[in-house]
Amino acid sequence: MSFDTTTWINFLTAVVLLLSFLTLLHRELENLLRFYTAQAVIAGIIAILIATQLDATHLWATALSTLIAKAVVIPIGLRILLGRMKHARRVPLAINASWLAILGGSMVGFSYFIMTPVANALPATAEWQLIGAMAITLQGLIMVIGHRSAIGQIIGFLIMENGVLLLSVATTLGWPAFVELGLLIDILLGISLLSVFVARMDSTIQSIDTHELS
Repeated sequence: MSFDTTTWINFLTAVVLLLSFLTLLHRELENLLRFYTAQAVIAGIIAILIATQLDATHLWATALSTLIAKAVVIPIGLRILLGRMKHARRVPLAINASWLAILGGSMVGFSYFIMTPVANALPATAEWQLIGAMAITLQGLIMVIGHRSAIGQIIGFLIMENGVLLLSVATTLGWPAFVELGLLIDILLGISLLSVFVARMDSTIQSIDTHELS
């Protein structure tokens, strides 16, 4: 059975959504980082497939910047941070895992409900991409709320950004290259500052549990 480009894009969007869901439920920081890295790689591949399918040259810049910054630079930086941590790498969740699973799964149905009217105005090939991207964004938000680990919250923010990226690709074929570059610089600076903050937490209060800050 052969698969066309649209089928592969939809399949990979589903894989990114699954990785987002798995990340939501894990507490091991190494696993969170692995899931995020895989998600960023696949998001970059999706952008490449769409750029090839629509002959949209500017999307190549989005795809390459995603692969370089989100799948290489940020994971390496977070892995270095993990290597320097001296304390717990498994932090309790702020919300029970069962509730997180329910919330994460319900975001798919909620995204289908709110995004279907929007998707009807777009090419049929973009419908699942749009719904999946919205669900990924919302699952990233739930992860920021539901994880007590500072690194888990950072990864949740990055997952939200991956969802926003896929939304922009599905609806507007991506942002102009200079907008994408500016956004990536902001993300890299933000992650750098948050990494310094997490390292300071680890050395000062011997924990990266954000509940310990209260």
